[in-house]
Amino acid sequence: MTLLVAVVAVGVTLMLRGHGHRTPATHVGRDSVVPSPHVVDRARIRGFCRDRRWRTLNAPHQEGAAVFVQVFQGQVTDAGQVRQALEDWVERLAPDAEGWLGSTAGVAEDGTFVGVARFASPEAAQRNSGRAVQGEWWSGASKLFSGEVAFHDCSEVDTGRGGGSDRAGFVQVIQGRTDDVPRMRELTAVLDERSSAVRPDLLGFFTALHDGEEGAFTQVAYFTSEEDARAAERGEPPAEVAETLREEFDLMQDVRYHDLREPWLHSPR
Repeated sequence: MTLLVAVVAVGVTLMLRGHGHRTPATHVGRDSVVPSPHVVDRARIRGFCRDRRWRTLNAPHQEGAAVFVQVFQGQVTDAGQVRQALEDWVERLAPDAEGWLGSTAGVAEDGTFVGVARFASPEAAQRNSGRAVQGEWWSGASKLFSGEVAFHDCSEVDTGRGGGSDRAGFVQVIQGRTDDVPRMRELTAVLDERSSAVRPDLLGFFTALHDGEEGAFTQVAYFTSEEDARAAERGEPPAEVAETLREEFDLMQDVRYHDLREPWLHSPR
């Protein structure tokens, strides 16, 4: 299975030390928001939302993996209210959300909310967004954001170790851009094979390319706990792995991190 940057970001940010690169699992400041995101008015509802135009890409299907991901993010002032709104969605709307595979959400220390919904297909996500009850829910939930909401539709999704995991005690969302997707995939395919022995604290991850934003990606990594991740990052990776990681890091631009220390994890019941 090829991966875009999943192992790259996890490996570089939580394995390489002392090479002039920031260790991400620290306090996230306001400059950690992805620069120049694709921002839309909150009335243009996506993924969990209604009334949008859809563009479907012919992404290869991977058995057992999400083939469509929707990312939405923005600033919030009351994490508790946002969490309550999402719990309401899971309780009332999720049972009839055909093709919904699960969601990951949380608020970083700088007040940035990040939500990631996984669907079986773009069509399933579209059907969900077309439900009247979905629009009613978003009408209220959107008011909890202090500004505009950025949306990223992702028709190309690569997974590792089964993808998302509801057992995670710590989730890191990594966003950035690369100018060489094919080379990134070549390098990360090797790292994916070796990552189990190097990082047992990593439960799973997936990487999603943003539709219409060339080379832009969102990667979500699931760890057993932040404590385990910190302990693992203090170790040095094998020399050949470190060399590959450095090469891949050079292919990545505008890398930003959102640490979700209290992740909200949901799957169909």
